[in-house]
Amino acid sequence: GWSGARGERRAQLKAALALAVEVKQGREARSRVEGILEELIALQGPLEKRGKLAGLWTLIWSSQTADSNPFAKPSSVLGGDCFQRITPDDGPSGAANARAENLVVWPFLGGLTLNGGATLKPVNATRSILRIDSFRLELGQASLQLLELTNLANVTVRDAPVVREGSQLVTVSRGNDRVLNEREGYLDLLYFDDQGLRVTIGDNGLLYAHLLEGCSLT
Repeated sequence: GWSGARGERRAQLKAALALAVEVKQGREARSRVEGILEELIALQGPLEKRGKLAGLWTLIWSSQTADSNPFAKPSSVLGGDCFQRITPDDGPSGAANARAENLVVWPFLGGLTLNGGATLKPVNATRSILRIDSFRLELGQASLQLLELTNLANVTVRDAPVVREGSQLVTVSRGNDRVLNEREGYLDLLYFDDQGLRVTIGDNGLLYAHLLEGCSLT
């Protein structure tokens, strides 16, 4: 369990994380967050069962946005707020599956939302196969489907190289060209606690830290 010194250390690390994710993006800030996450994951140990992931999660940090814009916090995606909504899949594929919607919301644009939807099929306690099946812009009741437009041509991006050396956590060691509209990949759950913090890593080697709605790091 999390009693005693182990629980106290977790509280200290999460308090440090709460401060670190408020710092503007940059190489030093990124290294600080990666170090905290790495220690949290090691403190928790291997995950043996899947927690309840359903709910609305706020992105508080990702390696994709950790040092790309020195004027923004690492939670900012294209200048918007980023959330992930996970719901049970009611389709015929099975109750164990789930749906994930990654939402980028621009409040200053009247709530314009970029919504990327995918199915999550669990493989074991920590890994899920992720298959993208929707991608659209939403404003009020109106929506513009974008997924089919990506079939016209592959859109490639270059992931920023990881600058932290000697890490057992981050697996991307150099800049890689990646096809943005590939439809399938996987997502590994690295850390999950009953206080609403979740850390995942994709097959592209990018880290994501989310906080469940209504929860706090402190």
